Amino acid sequence: MRCMPTPAADPPATAGAPPSGPAVLPATAYQQQRDRALTEVAQHEGQARRIGLLRLLAFFLALGGATAAYEGFPAGVPGWSVGLAALAALVAFVWLVLRHDAVLRQRERALLRAELNRRGLRRLDGTWVNDPPPAPPAPLPPDPEGNTEAVPPYASDLDVLGPASIWQRCDATTTRYGERALRRALGRAAAPPLDLQPARELQAAVRELAPQLGLRQELEVSGRLLADPKGRKPDPEPFARWAAGPPVLSPAYKVVLVLPVCTVPALALQLTHPLPGLGYLVMALLGLQLLVVLASGVTVNRLVEILATRERGVSEYAGMLALLSAAPLQAPANRALQAALRTEGRDAVPELRRLHDLVGYLELRRHLILWFPVNAVLLWDVFFALAIGRWQARSGKAVRGWLTALGEVEARSSLAGLQFDNPDWTFPELTDEPATLSAQGLAHPLLPAERRVGNDVTLPGAGRGFLVTGSNMSGKSTLLRSIGLLQVLAWAGGPVCARAARLSPMRLRTVVRIDDNVLKGVSHFYAELQRLKETLDEAERAARDGGPPLCYLLDEILHGTNTRERELGARLVVKTLCRRGATGAVSTHDLSLASLEQDTAGAVRNIHFTESVRDGKMTFDYVLRDGPVQTTNALRLMRLIGIALDWDAEPGAAELGPGPGPGPGPHPGPSDTRGPQET
Repeated sequence: MRCMPTPAADPPATAGAPPSGPAVLPATAYQQQRDRALTEVAQHEGQARRIGLLRLLAFFLALGGATAAYEGFPAGVPGWSVGLAALAALVAFVWLVLRHDAVLRQRERALLRAELNRRGLRRLDGTWVNDPPPAPPAPLPPDPEGNTEAVPPYASDLDVLGPASIWQRCDATTTRYGERALRRALGRAAAPPLDLQPARELQAAVRELAPQLGLRQELEVSGRLLADPKGRKPDPEPFARWAAGPPVLSPAYKVVLVLPVCTVPALALQLTHPLPGLGYLVMALLGLQLLVVLASGVTVNRLVEILATRERGVSEYAGMLALLSAAPLQAPANRALQAALRTEGRDAVPELRRLHDLVGYLELRRHLILWFPVNAVLLWDVFFALAIGRWQARSGKAVRGWLTALGEVEARSSLAGLQFDNPDWTFPELTDEPATLSAQGLAHPLLPAERRVGNDVTLPGAGRGFLVTGSNMSGKSTLLRSIGLLQVLAWAGGPVCARAARLSPMRLRTVVRIDDNVLKGVSHFYAELQRLKETLDEAERAARDGGPPLCYLLDEILHGTNTRERELGARLVVKTLCRRGATGAVSTHDLSLASLEQDTAGAVRNIHFTESVRDGKMTFDYVLRDGPVQTTNALRLMRLIGIALDWDAEPGAAELGPGPGPGPGPHPGPSDTRGPQET
């Protein structure tokens, strides 16, 4: 049954058709990946135990061999052979230590991969809403161009951010750059682009990433390894700012690198063939180098402090960029991200790995007994600090662009996960026709698939709107949120919860969830008036500037005042929005507003939801119908849940029909009356 209040052509069959989904069902894919990861965890744990035992054995062999060589035991065996065996055991011990660390890192990655797939299964069965709510996205500083990232004006109304939100449902970002890119994407519906080609290319990029579960999960695993002990995402900005800045150690220090060229041969000659006066020269050169070490020590220490905490980050960023660079991507927008990793002949992956190696050489200072003589003789710290400075001059300014590309692919990967989890969703057709929104089987994307009821919806166009009436919990607010979230996800580049959809650029504004503020002295009603003013002002700007028209979604407006003023105010708001060329929908319980259809010559169309009562229980079908609602259920609900009132004391109570009435007897609880479409 088509429940569109106005007839409209269906979107082309190919325009919004879901892409070819994965070869297996999402649940099967997640189960297979989870089981494979858990098998890897068990294997790595077994390897770690075996390597631990071998490492302990090698340590005692090395210790015993060294002791035997020193004591001349066993008798008759050359000491050098025992010492060589002890050295071999020591080398084996060091190798086993490194191998043990590598196995533990692989185990950690497998554990994270298993958890990602468990979370995927929770998304499919709807239990993801029971997960601990994520930390709210932290306020982001201005980007390098000085632009600030404002919270979308509809974020709270449509559950875009926060607990049990689109953000929690799809967020797969692991860095602040990725978080910023995803937040920017979810905010585009406030001012969608007029140039549709980039938006269409973004859709194609997300569509291409959807079936690539392995790539998306490996990116997320690498990023999650960078989280701090509290699980907070790392911020690449300090690293990018340092890389683009001046070198910590002045390039003038490269002059002193000639000293080791003189010191090392002189020291070797003095140790093998002492010459008169050569010892004084060696001491003088070593003294001069010690002065250089002391003079540069504070600066090098600062450099180590900057980079030491980011050494693992540099390695993981390089690994994530390597995944992006090597991925078989064909969509132009994804190819553009890969091209961004190669700037002025510099490839991000080898450059970051080179930096990681240089930082690792500076980490020699952790081993003080070895570091002090090596640094004094070779000016080790100065040499590698200068090498890092040259790296900054060569590649530092490109780092921010590399990490921005990484953040963008994280955002696209998050939206691609929605398509992977819901292969029946569609990518909407984006059109430049004015004030167009049409969807078949539109439903709320946060509801589990088995509880969604889709409706065919077509907004009536510029200067026209819907008045949605219906009883409590019948689905009015859910419809408004579904229309809004279709626009949010569409302009983010993601799929929408519909069989097919067609959409043109419109500025989205909502007045659905109003919060008062006691500390600021702002009442609920005054807060709502402020939001309504912003919506009306935005409609006026859109009409004046000639940009995308406004799409408004207003839920039960002005219910904080008396009946007469509420009805008059709502009429004026709706008529004003129509005169300013906006389109949208208003839900209301005021059935008297249904006359707006006649008052506006059809510019405002009535649609409604209804309910039925069977065997003392109220049920909803959530099907959208033409015309105003003919039934109400507020008093019926009061009686059904057993509110103890004297129902016969007021005329009209008998019209409620049979019900359980007050008292201790059985009666439907909240779970019996709350509709599955209500969010």
